[in-house]
Amino acid sequence: MDESKFKLDDIKERVFHNLNQKIFSKEFTLKDLGVSARVLQYWSVKGITTDEERKEDENHKLNFIEYVWIKIILELRTLGYAIPKIKKAKEILLTKMPLPKIFNVNTTEEIIEFIRITLSKAAKSEIPVGIIKPTPEILKFIHDTRISYLEFAIHLMLINRSGIDLVLFANGETKLVSELADWNKPEELNYIKENTHIRLPLLKLIIKFLGDSTKFEFVKKYAILNSVETTVLEHLRKGKYDKITIHFKNNKPFVLEAKSRVKLSGEARISDILFKGGYEKIEIDTEGGNIVYSSKATKHKL
Repeated sequence: MDESKFKLDDIKERVFHNLNQKIFSKEFTLKDLGVSARVLQYWSVKGITTDEERKEDENHKLNFIEYVWIKIILELRTLGYAIPKIKKAKEILLTKMPLPKIFNVNTTEEIIEFIRITLSKAAKSEIPVGIIKPTPEILKFIHDTRISYLEFAIHLMLINRSGIDLVLFANGETKLVSELADWNKPEELNYIKENTHIRLPLLKLIIKFLGDSTKFEFVKKYAILNSVETTVLEHLRKGKYDKITIHFKNNKPFVLEAKSRVKLSGEARISDILFKGGYEKIEIDTEGGNIVYSSKATKHKL
């Protein structure tokens, strides 16, 4: 495999830098959050938002991390979680730290191996050991880059398409638990089992965001989903199809088939249906010798 594919710019683009630009872009207003400026200002005074000097301004823009954090606050407040405990959770989840601490690794070799594994998952193909060289540039990037646990969790969910849960305890202590087998240490999982806690699935918040038609332009603009996922979601958003089928080849999606079912008048002629063109497959339902429905399918290469 060509080493040139995994230089510093590639690591920045495919692991942290570009995604940071996407999630830090301030695209969201209070209307997107469903929170009033007064409530947000109160939370700011209490120290649980990311901006301690926020003004009462409906047009104040928030980035994606702030968006997710506000949604977390709303969930926690609904569950009766106290503001002082939310503040403690915020300090754990949103304080920026160097990558080695976030990765929970110590040596240069461990850091490079973590990046190799992360890039392999992002590329959906195994990157051989030794391809990523610990050059001075890469090492400086690793030690200078600072990121919070919440940002890191969102990165990994988008790269791995795996769920990560936010676990909060009665004293305000907070942990992130992944469905990936090698994420959490056994002692952490035992601690969770033995102590009362609230568990919020972060992936649920992301899926809800992706399912919001008003956020689709953001999803497209910043490539939150890959090209295939975006194409499927775009067809779903059109709302004119009754059935969408994804065909796979060699375990990879390669064709999207979209089917719409249209009710026709009793005078509909077969020629009207057959010669309009643009369809790969047409199904006709009849009743009493008359055409009543026409199901039309179109195929799109993914």
